[in-house]
This record gives sequence, C-alpha cells and structure tokens, in this order.
Amino acid sequence: MIYCKLPDRPQNKLAHYTTIAAIAISTAIVILMTSFVFFNGARVAEKIAKIEKYERVQRLLNDTLINLLNAETGQRGFLLTGKSMYLAPYLTGKVNVKNDMKQLKTLLSKKYTKDYKTIKLLTAKKFNELKATIALRKQNKVNSALALVKTNKGIKDMNKLRIYISVLKSSYKKRAETAHGWVLKESDYIKIALPGVIFGYLLILLFVYVLLYINSKKITKYEDNLRQAAVDLESSYENEKTAKLFYLAISQINNLIPKSLNYGEFFTDVAGLFSKDIGIDGICVFKDDKPYAKLIASAGVKNIKEFTENLKVSSDENMPEGRGIYGKALRSAEVIYSNDFIADKASAPWQQKLKKLNFLSLAAMPIKTNDKPFGALVVCSSQKDYFDGKKVKFLKEISSILSYAVEYLENRNNLIQERDLSNILIENIHSGIAIYDENKFLYVNPTLLHLFHYTKEEFLNLNVTDFFSINEDQLYYKNSSIFKMYHNSEMSSRFIYKYAYISSGNGNNEKENKDKGDKIRYIDLFRTAITYNGKQTGLAIFSDVTDQILREQNILVERETYKELAERDALTGAGNRRSFDSKLTEMLNTANRYNRPLSLIMFDIDKFKDINDTYGHEIGDSILKELSHLIKQNLRTTDFFARYGGEEFMLIATETSLVTAKELAERLRIKIAEYDFNIGQYVTCSFGITEIIKGDTNQSIVFRVDNALYDAKRSGRNRVCFG
Repeated sequence: MIYCKLPDRPQNKLAHYTTIAAIAISTAIVILMTSFVFFNGARVAEKIAKIEKYERVQRLLNDTLINLLNAETGQRGFLLTGKSMYLAPYLTGKVNVKNDMKQLKTLLSKKYTKDYKTIKLLTAKKFNELKATIALRKQNKVNSALALVKTNKGIKDMNKLRIYISVLKSSYKKRAETAHGWVLKESDYIKIALPGVIFGYLLILLFVYVLLYINSKKITKYEDNLRQAAVDLESSYENEKTAKLFYLAISQINNLIPKSLNYGEFFTDVAGLFSKDIGIDGICVFKDDKPYAKLIASAGVKNIKEFTENLKVSSDENMPEGRGIYGKALRSAEVIYSNDFIADKASAPWQQKLKKLNFLSLAAMPIKTNDKPFGALVVCSSQKDYFDGKKVKFLKEISSILSYAVEYLENRNNLIQERDLSNILIENIHSGIAIYDENKFLYVNPTLLHLFHYTKEEFLNLNVTDFFSINEDQLYYKNSSIFKMYHNSEMSSRFIYKYAYISSGNGNNEKENKDKGDKIRYIDLFRTAITYNGKQTGLAIFSDVTDQILREQNILVERETYKELAERDALTGAGNRRSFDSKLTEMLNTANRYNRPLSLIMFDIDKFKDINDTYGHEIGDSILKELSHLIKQNLRTTDFFARYGGEEFMLIATETSLVTAKELAERLRIKIAEYDFNIGQYVTCSFGITEIIKGDTNQSIVFRVDNALYDAKRSGRNRVCFG
C-alpha cells in the first residue's frame, strides 16, 4: 500500500469558512423547506383521497335511499294499477342494492359498523316485503298484499331506515367538509413555501459560485503542489517496489535454506537472487579466514569477475584491507554501508577496481554462526546514496537470516553425518538391535537377523509378545523383572537367557537347516523405552554371549577344581590340613555361639611304617585310599573328614556329644579292623576323642584329642581313648 500526503489547498480561510457556513445553513433551510413541501403535499393528497371516499359514501347512501323510496312507490303503484313498470329495474336486476351494500361496507369506518348492519338488515327486510307483495299480487290476492304494505311494522322500518341513512350522510358530509377545509389551508402553506425552496436553491448556487471565486486566484499554486505530490507519489512507488523486491528475496532465501546441500551452494543461489530479483549491480560473499577472507560466491554485472579476481579483504584492523566495510561489519556485527565509497578513504585498496565497475554505494552484511564471525555478504550499487534507512533495515533482516542459514546448514550436515555414522554402526555392530511397539517389530538390523537365523520379512512378521515370552527355566541371569511392560520408561531390564534354535525345515538346503537348528545359545538381552518417530517404543539389544558364558562356566569348573585341589588331599580325597583348620574354626564358632555339642576324633593306622617297609609305599598309599573310602561311607553328610598328616586323620562330628562320638569311633574302629585290605594281614587304627568345652580354640581342642590318641597308642593300640 502506497501512502502519499496531498498538499493543503491554498485559500482565504475567513472567506472560505464563512462561505461554507452560508452554504451549509442555506442547504439546511432548503432541505427543511423541501421536506415540508413534500411532507405536506403527501398529506394533502391523502386528505383528498379521504374526501373522495366520504363523497362516495354519501352517494351510495343517497342512492340506497332513493332506490328504497322508488321500490316502495313502485310497490304501491303495482298494487293499485297492476302495472310493474316501476318495479322493472328491481325485478330485472338493473338496480342491485346488494352490490351497493358491499361497496358501502368497504368504505365505512369501523366506527359505523353497527349502523351499517342496521341499514343492511332494514334494507333486506324492505326488499323481502317487496318480493312478498309481488308474489301475493300475482296470485290475485290484492287485499292481502295491501294489508302487508299498510302494516305499521313495515312503515316503522322504512322510517327507521331513512333516519339511519340521513344520520350517516350528515356525518360523512361533515367529515368531507372538514377535510376540504384542511386541504385548502395546507395548499396555501405549500404555495407560500415553494417559492422559498426555489429561492434557497438559487442562494446555494450563489454561495458556491462565491466560494469558487474566492479560491480561483490560487488554483495555479495548488496545481504546483499537486505536481510535487505526484513526484512524491512516484518516489513512494519506487520505495514500495524496492520493498516488495526485498521481501521477495527474503522469502526466496528462506525457501533456499532447506533445499541447499551446503553453504557454498546456498550463497551462490543467494547472490543470484540479489542480482536478478532485486537488481543489485554486484554481490560478493566472503568467508572469513586469515590473513584474507575467501570468496565463496559472486554475481552481478558481466565484468564482476574482474572485480573479484585477486580481491583481498580482511577482518584484521591492523591491515589496510581490514579497515573497509567488510572488516568493520565483522568486528561490529552490524550492517556497515557507504553511499560514496569512492570518496571514502578506507576504500583505498579497492579504488581502481571500484572505478572500473562504477560502484559508488557499498554495504556489508555480517554473517555469524554460533555467535562467532563467519563472513559477510557485500552488495554494490552504481547509484550514489543508494542505501537509505529502509534498505539498511532490510539488509539487517537479511543478515540475520543468512546467519541462521549457515547455522542451520552446518547443524543439519553434522546431523546427517552423525546419522550416516549411526546407520553404519548399527548395521555393522556385533549386537542385534530391534525397535518395536506393542504389536510389531518396526526395525531390525542385519546382526539380529543373523543371530536368530531369520530373514527380515520373517522377523518383522513375528509377534512381539510371543517373541519376548521367556520362561523362568530359560533364564541364566537377570537383574530386574522381565515381565514388566516395555513402554514404561522406568522398567528397563537386562537378563541373559538360553535360546534354542529350532529347525523349521524351511531351509533351502540341508546345511541351512543344520545351522538353524539344534543349537543352544546364550543371549544377553537389554530392553528399555525410547522415542522413535515421535512415538514411545521399545528398544531391545541382543548380544550373543555364548562364548563368554562357556568361558565363565569353564572358569567356574576350573575354580572348583583348583579349590578342590587346594582343600582336598590328593591321595585320599579327604580334606587336607588347611581345609581342616578352616573348617574347625568355623564349626567351633558356630557351636560356641549357639551352645551346641561338637566332638573331635583323631586316629591313625597302627604300625603303618612297618606296612610301608614290608609291602612298599604303593601298598601303603593304597591302604590310605581304601581306608578313606571306608570312613566316608560310614559318616553323615554334616561330618567333616580330613587327612591330618601321614597316616593321621581327623573327624569333626557336629551336633555330637562325647558319648555319641565314642560310639561312632568304636563303630569305625571295628569296620577298619574287619576290612580286608588284601595284604595278607589286618589293619587296625587307634582313636582319640574329645568334646568341645567353653572357651575352646583350635589349638586347645586339637591338643586334647592328640593326647587322647597318644593314650590309645600307649595302652596297646586298636582302641578308643578320651581326652
């Protein structure tokens, strides 16, 4: 929309306003008088119509009365003479009293409704009497007919009818006279006002003429002002045109942002827009660098390349090339312009190039990215004083858009690179990845398909609930419930379960079926909730940890083996001295804490050195092993049996009193003495037993049982002694 203020019209204010006031007053008077004439004329016409109505009512009443009188006269003449000449109009219908009554009804006002009904009734009676008389006369019943005519009732009705008609005629006559008098009076008023109206119009024309005459001498000056207004209007049009071009450029720049692949392509298109659509003579886009900025795009006049070739600009204030509008714009982060760049001393490094292209006005728009200088877009015009306040305002807006565009393109390209990298990682990672909702799988990576031996089509058609239905007996490890809803963000879970590949028989060859079935794998599954395509979904990460689990299981077996070797006697399989000391400490503490009985039995093989010397160490070792096996068969699972050293053995009997321990020791002694070790002689053992006492330690109880064993040896061997 273009706005242009028209100049004030030159005039004599006093005469001007006086004349206008006179015209206004005259016009008001004329309007009032004209309204009076038209209004009263309408009222007069209305009154005249009413007068005609009143006169018509009088005529109808008069005709009705005459018709009744004529009918009565004709009736009497017919009775006297037998001639019906006076009754002919009534008998033939030429005189239609009913029609007159209908017209009279429409003309009479509501005030006379009752009078009308009375007249109508009396008239009907009169004519009915007429018809009855004629009928009697035709039957030669003259006397009866005369009697009917002469009845007082008929005469009274006729008189009453005359009175009603006369009263109505008189009333409407008075109305007509009153209305006629009013019409004459109002007509006189109209006759008086009409010349005044004509005079008023003439007076208005006179005042208009005077008004034109007063201002006629200054029309020429007003025309000059109008010409100047036209020039201003043309200037406004040019400004409006420029504004439209800039707005168009801004719109097109915004459209270019998402379409451009990088800022080089973007600024090349922007430079073209400035040149073609706005008509800028020269455009250069620089990316700041050290020591000189790099030109990344240019457009404009044909020889613009001559201007940009070897063009050096800088943001360093200490360099001559950094003191121009480019350097100032980057340092101040504001649009810097010069409307006479040739005369600007700061333009010295570029004077000759500017003169060749006739560039007079230049402006630099700073471009920032992440609040740091990126570069600037420089626009050049061959017009002096090209950049005014409005254009600079547009340039500032464009500067902000360009800064946003650079940030957008950099961020978008970074996101694209990150996305591509993520896709590469996801597609090539050794873990299987699946994204799913409540009903179906949305995405699976190749590793997952390979892990479960499915095609992508097969996997995407799997039922999510069925796939994640894992029995407790399949679980190898879990750290939270696996039966929580996947879409609850608080319910992430991780567990390891056993998965058996079941051969479906749908493979293309025997090898595929063999690979697909009959294998147990350990799957490490992590599930959590994520947002995917704007919706809350589930993320599942599958890792094949079979090798790791198997290694862990082997380590556990080896660890148990090492523990067994560390705690068991290698020859007999009984506990060794180390495990005995540890177990005795544990059982003593438990018995002391809970005040429970505990007994310790120590025994060794009688004359074992002689056996070794006689039969050899291999037989001796065999006897030790068979003896250990025999003892183990006759112990409770809660008892602990250990080789204490050489041919000496220890037995810790939990929940066992000294009496019960003696019975156990005797039973074992007899079992050993009766056992055939296949060496040609029997083997016996000596036993020492003791029970726990308050305050016992490993050393104290072992000391006592050792003394008891010594007593058994000294007393003759193959016996049980207390300690």
